[in-house]
Amino acid sequence: MYCPTPILAASALIDHLLNHLGWYAGGLIVLIGLFGLGFSDVRRFSLYRTWAIATVCVREAIRRRVLWITPLAIVGMIAVSQLQHPTDEQDAIRQTIKFCLFASGLVVTVTAIILACTNLPREIDSRVIYTIVTKPTTRLEIVLGKVIGFARVSGLILIIMGVSTFAYLELRSWRLESYLRERLASEPENSASRAAMSHYAKMGLLNTRSIAQTDDLQIYLRPPQPGEPRWLAGGMGQVYLVEFDLTEQQRRSLTEALDSNRPIVLKNTMRYRRNEPTEEELKELAQVGAPMEQLDALAQGPGLASAPAPKAIPQIKVGFFDREDGRIDTSTLPEGGNMNLPRAADDRDVSTFSALSPKTVQQLIDSNRFRISVSLLTPTVEYGVGELPTVVAIIDAQGQLGELIEPAPARDGKPKPPLARTARGLYGMQIITRSNGKGTMGVYRFDGVSVGHGDADGNVLFEVRLGIEHGEDREPSAWKAVADVLNRKTGKTYSREIVIPETERVNYVQVPREAVEGGQFDVALRGGITGQWIGVKENSVLLVTANRSFLLNLAKSLLVLWMLSILVVAISICCSTFLSWPIAIVLTLLVLLGRWTVTELGGIGSELGSGITTGLGLDPTTGRVVRGSVYALTKSLDTISRVLPEVSRFAVTEDIERGVSIPSRTLSDALMVLLGYGAPIVVLSYLFLKYKEVAP
Repeated sequence: MYCPTPILAASALIDHLLNHLGWYAGGLIVLIGLFGLGFSDVRRFSLYRTWAIATVCVREAIRRRVLWITPLAIVGMIAVSQLQHPTDEQDAIRQTIKFCLFASGLVVTVTAIILACTNLPREIDSRVIYTIVTKPTTRLEIVLGKVIGFARVSGLILIIMGVSTFAYLELRSWRLESYLRERLASEPENSASRAAMSHYAKMGLLNTRSIAQTDDLQIYLRPPQPGEPRWLAGGMGQVYLVEFDLTEQQRRSLTEALDSNRPIVLKNTMRYRRNEPTEEELKELAQVGAPMEQLDALAQGPGLASAPAPKAIPQIKVGFFDREDGRIDTSTLPEGGNMNLPRAADDRDVSTFSALSPKTVQQLIDSNRFRISVSLLTPTVEYGVGELPTVVAIIDAQGQLGELIEPAPARDGKPKPPLARTARGLYGMQIITRSNGKGTMGVYRFDGVSVGHGDADGNVLFEVRLGIEHGEDREPSAWKAVADVLNRKTGKTYSREIVIPETERVNYVQVPREAVEGGQFDVALRGGITGQWIGVKENSVLLVTANRSFLLNLAKSLLVLWMLSILVVAISICCSTFLSWPIAIVLTLLVLLGRWTVTELGGIGSELGSGITTGLGLDPTTGRVVRGSVYALTKSLDTISRVLPEVSRFAVTEDIERGVSIPSRTLSDALMVLLGYGAPIVVLSYLFLKYKEVAP
């Protein structure tokens, strides 16, 4: 068994420390600050004195009429919500929720920054703090008291904003539901919007539900069957992707093969079925320049009229992509990566071999994490792809296939299966419908989904969002798709037609609960009209598993905002211990927005490095140096970002706006950021104040 060298072990330890730099730095600050430099104050700590200081902060904030900002914010959010231009009644409620939560978050954050940044400098300038520090009150109690006090003020503001938000949303949803029922009574039966309107009228506009979604979206020619290859369509932009993550042993094997000049090849294995092309497909084959088989003169018969139509030669194209920057040179591949599949009978596996140049192999070793794409080029051909279609093989001394470099392992330890994809359009990946019924479909795989009893009729609900990519001009009711729900345990399929009124409009699809019984099922989306292209995304299909309380969901979102306000208070107090209040406000904003800024700069730097290399036409060596320099800068920015708070963990607007129940993990993630960053910040505030001269 291969054992890592001390250098590799040290490298892994450094990566671990960098990835958890914030946690280790925070823990060190807390240990040294509380149990080292401040141990005497920890022993004297009194919760009673701390709470008294917090109460003084609350009373002072009330005397400064801070709470008067909430009525202004409420009036503002009502005025803005009345000026919106929603697409329907449900969209009006969603936009109103977004405005109300944005106003609540903005008010509580700005108020916390101003109160916390100005409090301590103002007390020092007015010498009010002299009467506090001369008492038996420790600096630790002062800092904690102010954090708790301003946290109480933030909580009070959020309670007022939350009650106002809930009351206004209830009133607005009641009015919109009344108007919706009036519209529904006069809506034509064949209207494209009637299904959505009926759902809104039945379920209500102010609702919350738990959903299940899958990240496993594959584009196939037909749903996969157990023990069979996955069938993909040629000439429709389809491609399958195989992900590699080289282990140290695999990298060493490839390096040794290069040093000993042993050949290294790419092996592709698949099967195909060729359909006899129609006249229209023959024109398409000619347009794309697909190679065609020459007809055998003896098989043509006595007259040309009886000659069978020539069939296309299956062709594929291979490409390599670094999973970090997306660029690996493929110019050394024969024919630019294009290759014809060997002639064989239908449904028989055939293999192709492509010799890889030392330059390409070295790039793969340097990349470590790369992806091999195989494009399926030929129309009228169906390609069957198995579980392990592509591997990198090292030729041994006898000229036979030796060690195989397989794709990265999945959770079960087996190599990851290929990802079946297609061309991306304006809205996700394109699903094309052909006149011969050979169009592509998006297949969503659900595993282990737990669903309730369904509605009163025993049905469960899917939410489907599709995009209109391409097709003839038609009325909205003419744009259609078909959803096939296949229960993998029972083998039964339940089909439902979907009318697509416009791009990204939610369509509600009801199926019997038995369609999802057992939690093992697939949802296949395909076009319903010949010549129509629709777009699908990873989150285009959602299953509603349960209905929840909107009031509870609103309380969760306000709780997350309250935790964010506590973090803001801690950072503001820390900055105000060694800076004047205007500079403390600016520094607080920089700390809060720092991680997002650094992340954006890192992404721009990576794209800039690739653009410079490509635009200037640099040679491979110089290009590698440029990319390496940009990568080092990006890595440095990423390291810096790890010691800044991850404010994105406090984002809750998107879930509650969509009517999705906020998961408990969102609350736990926000709490972890608050504790992991807030606790060290409070200790730093205490240390800064402990060694600061604030009284004679």
